[in-house]
Amino acid sequence: MTIVLLGFLGILLFVDICGVNTYLSIFSNFERMAGFILYFSVIAYFFIISTIVNTPKRWVIFGIFLSAIVFIVSVKGIIQSYNHEEMLNNFGRVVATVGNANQLAFYLISGFFIVAILINEWILPAKKTQPKLTVLYLIIATVFLFTYALCLLKTSTRGSLIGLILGILLMLILTLWNTKQQKIKLISGSILLTLIIGISALFYFRKTPFIQQNSALNRITRIVDNDGTNTLQSRLENYKVAIEGIKAKPLLGWGQETYHYTYAQFFNPKLYQDATWYDRVHNVILEWLIIGGIIGFIAYLSIWGAVLYQLWRKNNSFSISTKIIISGFLLAYFVGNLSLFDNLLSLMAFMTVMAFIENRTSPNVTQTAFKVNNKAFLLSSFSILVMMFFVIKITCQQAYQTNKSIVQAYSAESLEEVIDIYAKAYPKAIIGRQEIAEQLANMAKDIATNPIPENTKKHYFEVAKNMMLSEIEQYPDYARLQILYGNLLEAQGDNLGAIKTLEKVQKLAPKRQSNLVQLAMLYAKNREFNKANTLLENTYLLEKQNEEPKVYQIILITMSGEVKDREKLVNQLSDKTLNKFIIEIQNFFAKTGDLNTFLELCTKRFLGNINTLPNTYQVWATTAYNVKNFEQAATAVYAFRRHYSTKENFRDSQEADKISQDVLKGKDPSFAFEKAE
Repeated sequence: MTIVLLGFLGILLFVDICGVNTYLSIFSNFERMAGFILYFSVIAYFFIISTIVNTPKRWVIFGIFLSAIVFIVSVKGIIQSYNHEEMLNNFGRVVATVGNANQLAFYLISGFFIVAILINEWILPAKKTQPKLTVLYLIIATVFLFTYALCLLKTSTRGSLIGLILGILLMLILTLWNTKQQKIKLISGSILLTLIIGISALFYFRKTPFIQQNSALNRITRIVDNDGTNTLQSRLENYKVAIEGIKAKPLLGWGQETYHYTYAQFFNPKLYQDATWYDRVHNVILEWLIIGGIIGFIAYLSIWGAVLYQLWRKNNSFSISTKIIISGFLLAYFVGNLSLFDNLLSLMAFMTVMAFIENRTSPNVTQTAFKVNNKAFLLSSFSILVMMFFVIKITCQQAYQTNKSIVQAYSAESLEEVIDIYAKAYPKAIIGRQEIAEQLANMAKDIATNPIPENTKKHYFEVAKNMMLSEIEQYPDYARLQILYGNLLEAQGDNLGAIKTLEKVQKLAPKRQSNLVQLAMLYAKNREFNKANTLLENTYLLEKQNEEPKVYQIILITMSGEVKDREKLVNQLSDKTLNKFIIEIQNFFAKTGDLNTFLELCTKRFLGNINTLPNTYQVWATTAYNVKNFEQAATAVYAFRRHYSTKENFRDSQEADKISQDVLKGKDPSFAFEKAE
């Protein structure tokens, strides 16, 4: 395995250097903390673990330590599930101390298999000599497994859970295939059949109240429903983007951490309402074909080949039951990554298993001493220490200082202090350099719209523009940087500069609708209305389900002073789009001096419509009140109160009558919405 891992690392470095953004491929960023540095670190971890944890006793101690940590984290996750505020912040999914539900789920799955190996390798073999302790250990192991399972359900992570189930099914099938004991075959077969029936029943009865009201089970079973509430369709559309990227660079790929480039160039218009930027393919096979092309993918597969060969070859010290458990883990790991991607925790778990296999299949390696003379030993030791000093200084100390500066900027008391912190950190940064420029550029809109002294604004734009230009000079084809720079110029009021920049973006991301709409509206600001309208029309044709370009065509009418076909365009919009852009639509009618038509539209489209959102009711009621149409305002308030009366903290129909009567008498309707919050 040593040769395979070192070969993989060498090929990975080569494809990263040859990729479209070597900096990101090697150093990554603070958000993901991946790139070449991550793989260098986890492979170094493999060598350390396989060297130090080199006896069965040490592996037992290490396994107990790992499973205990997983137990503590899972308890934290379960406690977190009862904290309403934390659950809201994490979209109803526990993250414990890991910070990400998907990564936590895989961490819990690794705990399942660690405990299973401990039971098989350490607890059960001791039942004859220590029967009482064996029972105690089995009870503790059962508590651990139950806690892992409960926390795993609360993560509501489908990919990892499916991986675990398939891993267990594989273990049962391999047990049936390899054992000759009828009792074990009967037990394994019974469990296998029970699992299959149970899973089938879960999906068959997925529409029942019990499953619908359980957020974890509901989310898991929704994977088979194409109802627009699951991520499966988005992932499939994203895979199409990845496939186009693979076709473009089939041999060496794009390098690590560069999926932004692929995503921009081959953007799928059907993803218009999904993630702003996918920075991962969310499929391990396509991911490695994107990263390293055919060469990188073969290097990745070679690791799996080495692992499976070492695990299942005849002359190793593993029992058949341990081989089966590890095989179950490997399948769970692989299946989980078919919809997710590797991270520090998953790679450390994989490398731990690899080190365990390496140690047990090469028992003599750890007992072999290298025969070197003292001078050679001292020279090599000194060389390694010097190399490690520079590696630690670049990857740890410097990165820590950069990250510390970003954190300090978040808590700074004044804009001048923020600018000063970023301006000092940027020239020194290696890891996180682009992030500093991006963080500063992202502040542009707020700075432009808030009452800030002109000299401070001028200083901000000067520093931010210099940073962005420095990054763009190095990576001119990085669409994300160009977009941020365009936003910066637009916020500064440099519309011509913003147009020029976003025209570059149009070439880099020709089908990404949000940038095309932004460019169209910049054309409109520059009084190029025909150009803007043509671009909006073409943008709409990319994906007709996305009606945002139509909304901006309506806004364009207001800007140009032409009011023809306005009602036709508005009536073409779906209820969903009207709800989403209700403020923009209201502004359109306000600027054309025809708010009564807007109120008629609201009555026609929203009264009695179960899809009407609270904000839409509020805009409707407020507009009616402002034009002294108290009857319409009362209608909107009553409809709002009745629509949401069954929800927590909302009043009943009697209360709705009373509130609407107050509005009918001329009371400002805003109080009705405040009461319902």
